[in-house]
Amino acid sequence: MMLKFDMFAINTVAVILDALPFLLAGSIIGTLIEIFLPEKLFRHKIFTRGAPGFIIALLLGMLFPTCECGVIPIARKFAKKGLPQHLAVVYMLAAPVINPIVIISTFIAFRFSILMVAGRMAVSAAAAVAIGLALSGTKDIFRTTGVEDHDHDCFCGTDEIPAGERLPFLVKHSAGEFLEMSKYLIAGAILASAFRIFAPKSVSIFFEQNIALSVLFMMALAVMLSICSGADAFVASSFMKFSPFAQLAFVTIGPVLGLKSIIMYSGTLKRRGLVLIAVISAAFVFLITNIIALIAGQLL
Repeated sequence: MMLKFDMFAINTVAVILDALPFLLAGSIIGTLIEIFLPEKLFRHKIFTRGAPGFIIALLLGMLFPTCECGVIPIARKFAKKGLPQHLAVVYMLAAPVINPIVIISTFIAFRFSILMVAGRMAVSAAAAVAIGLALSGTKDIFRTTGVEDHDHDCFCGTDEIPAGERLPFLVKHSAGEFLEMSKYLIAGAILASAFRIFAPKSVSIFFEQNIALSVLFMMALAVMLSICSGADAFVASSFMKFSPFAQLAFVTIGPVLGLKSIIMYSGTLKRRGLVLIAVISAAFVFLITNIIALIAGQLL
């Protein structure tokens, strides 16, 4: 038992150390957005014209690539700058998958399978858009935080921060954002590591043979393990006895609904947004992967 507790401690620290650089990068990028991107850019009428706005929100993941650990501060800054909040959520959910780093890692992990890469991107994008549509009539999806809203030096309501104040603003607000989100990251890492170390491995054997059950098991495993989207494809591909459809479910639900992400969302999103993300993403990924499996079975 002591060995397991040692492994638990090591895994917890490893998850935190793996994630902290991405969280710090996300906090810095978010503050750079605050400093340099004008509000009028995100208030352009193209973001209110349905499909074009959703497409741009998805493509922002290519321009601002980050994993789920660093995407939340960036999405919050986009929303603060004037990007419709439901589109900021679309970016937040899609960017951890629709970015060059994750595309390459998935391609390598699944032995250069273009189908797996395309499937992961398509299902992730569709799930993000579905959640964005569900939230499109909702205002105030994001919570406000003390770092941004109660600091007399925050230049709230202005479109440009004076040049001489930019470096102090960058340091102060990046640090504040980083510390604000770190507590949720640490809590998520503790819970995810506890499941990884103490859950019995024999449980997976029961689920391997049935497609629906294997998809459900791999989704639950992805949620509990909360592996970074840049590395989760390698874990999914190691479950060789599971179908590719269950593996696809693992790599699509994990970045959206990992336990670590849920806890971080709770400090960023209001309850309605959090509930809709959880319910829609879980139902969507489960249904779509089973439908793909059914279609593939009929074609073979």
